[in-house]
Amino acid sequence: MFHLDFVTLYAVIFLKGTTISIVWCAFALKYRTDSAALNWFQANLLSLLGGAVLISQGAQGRFWPAVFGNTIIVFAFCHYLIGLRRFNDCAGGRIVAIGFSLCAFFCMVIFKDHDRIRSIIYATGQTTVMASCAYYLFANWHGEVGAKVSSAAFVGASLGQILVIIGNICVIANIISFSLFYQLASFALLCTIFCSSVWNLGFAIMMVEKLQNGLSRLSETDELTGVANRRAFYRLLTLEEQRALASNTTFSVIVTDLDQFKAINDTYGHAEGDRVLIEFSRLVADMVGPRDLVARLGGDEFGIVLPSAERVEALELVNQIRGSLEKNEVELAGQMISLSASMGAAEWEPGEPLSDLLNKADSHLYADKRSRAQQRQIHSLPVKREGE
Repeated sequence: MFHLDFVTLYAVIFLKGTTISIVWCAFALKYRTDSAALNWFQANLLSLLGGAVLISQGAQGRFWPAVFGNTIIVFAFCHYLIGLRRFNDCAGGRIVAIGFSLCAFFCMVIFKDHDRIRSIIYATGQTTVMASCAYYLFANWHGEVGAKVSSAAFVGASLGQILVIIGNICVIANIISFSLFYQLASFALLCTIFCSSVWNLGFAIMMVEKLQNGLSRLSETDELTGVANRRAFYRLLTLEEQRALASNTTFSVIVTDLDQFKAINDTYGHAEGDRVLIEFSRLVADMVGPRDLVARLGGDEFGIVLPSAERVEALELVNQIRGSLEKNEVELAGQMISLSASMGAAEWEPGEPLSDLLNKADSHLYADKRSRAQQRQIHSLPVKREGE
């Protein structure tokens, strides 16, 4: 049978920790604002330290180097979970990690004369943290490639350590010999070393995916208002068309622009005009559903995509937006003014090109604009008094 000894494997842990620490050090220096990379660097640095301490125990397996080395490894694994929390913009975890590692340390010290029980404690500590990492990954990023790679690696390593726990119990119960257990445990440790390289690779993929998603969001976000831009608007329209065709459903679109926006710019200046656009986009974004999209198409023109909505539902939203505009005045240069907007809503029909859908919405928009202009003209006519 192929023979593996633990001293050699501890040396592998040391070398693996050194190599991957260099990689995460580069990530941490390059992306200083991302504390996840820093915590994963610390995890591998601690693994390097733990491997060095475990090597010092020698073939005899001296007690204190074994206990300290294994405690450091458990604490290192806790930093993988802390890094995942930071990657998800969550604080905390370090005090729990210290407490958990100290608990493992004191439990191993208590069973100083029972090396199999100490081995169970160490393996249980590792398994608990790795299983927590796998669960956290699945719960938060189960659809992303990097998360899938890392979670699979954590599951594989956890199964290896569970095998170690079962093997120790079998040795204590005299079910298997220690020599057989030694071989099983060494292969389980090799599996954990290999899986740790894989989950670090998965973390790196997650970092790349996060950067790509950030760039994608920037490319589809309007710089002034923070809502989606024209590119995102047309991308979602295309996706909604495909979804509606596949599911035999429909969707609607609203196009809108602010009334007399040029007059606002001319009277109050472009800075105040920009503030009007920001306020208007915020108001509309607060009124739509989580699946709906508000986009600035250019200038004072906005578009709203309403998945699975019929035109009657779109018109309800139009009325809600108008009501909200009437209630919420905007202060410009010390004056309170009411905003108003012309809007057009259209519902997609099966087989209809998106250009026709938008043309319909534009036609309703221009009709609404003419109607509102006529109303303003009527209201601005002088009132004829008696005797004149």
